[in-house]
Amino acid sequence: MTLIDMNAARAGLSLTLRHARLALLAGLIYALAYSLEAVTAARLASGAGPLWHWLAAMLVGFAAVVPAIAAFVRIGLGQPARLAAGDDERRLLGVMALIWVLLFTVLGTAGLALMFMITALAVINVDVTAEPPSGPVDIYALFGTGEWIVASVLIAAFAGFSLWFAARLALSLPSTLDSARVRVLSIWPVSSGRWIEIALTLLAAAAPGLAILMALNVAAAAVTGVWPGAAYTDAMEAPAPLLVVAALGGLHGLFKIALAAAPACAALGVLYVKYRSDSPPGT
Repeated sequence: MTLIDMNAARAGLSLTLRHARLALLAGLIYALAYSLEAVTAARLASGAGPLWHWLAAMLVGFAAVVPAIAAFVRIGLGQPARLAAGDDERRLLGVMALIWVLLFTVLGTAGLALMFMITALAVINVDVTAEPPSGPVDIYALFGTGEWIVASVLIAAFAGFSLWFAARLALSLPSTLDSARVRVLSIWPVSSGRWIEIALTLLAAAAPGLAILMALNVAAAAVTGVWPGAAYTDAMEAPAPLLVVAALGGLHGLFKIALAAAPACAALGVLYVKYRSDSPPGT
């Protein structure tokens, strides 16, 4: 089993650099949507905005990322580079919606089971005859050494399962663009035994951009008190000016697409081409 395809990771980065203007344009489109998402999330957390504003902004952000993903997966497939909103993007939007439904259903169920198991661990040593607490209870404070070991194993297993499931579904994106038809579960067998390679290769391609994103968040939090990747967390304690939230959110969105998502998508297209050549006809 190949753990990581460095050729595909390097190709993702070099293709993004070669199409830097396209990456910046795609990033700017998403930056506007993410800026709106950050503002509505911050207003919702501070009690100044309704829930539907944030939900609407989330949908806009979901749609805004599709042209960028389509453009750089196409580049990885060796197809002409273009940023558009046509049939490819419509099909890709449907595929991504199906993937989110599958992720929410499967991982949501597994996450709920994990929460129940961790809660059960917390109450093992609870004295049922004692007076109930008057306020919120930190269940992790009830853990002993054994409970922490078991909880760590459970959390690691859930994280591994989540990564496996997401990596197995990732090939749906290039397969849909390559075949010009929606493919989700029909492409599932191609990723069999390759999920580690897919996950680590995409992570390697996105790693420089993710490092810059983290540096941006740390610097922004130190200077303004706002963590652009999760502006709503800052609004709950000390609300920042919405103009600052919007500006930092837009910068975060630009970097996320241009520096992290674009090379990862290009690398995914390169991986798919390799797997397609290794697979028997009809798969």
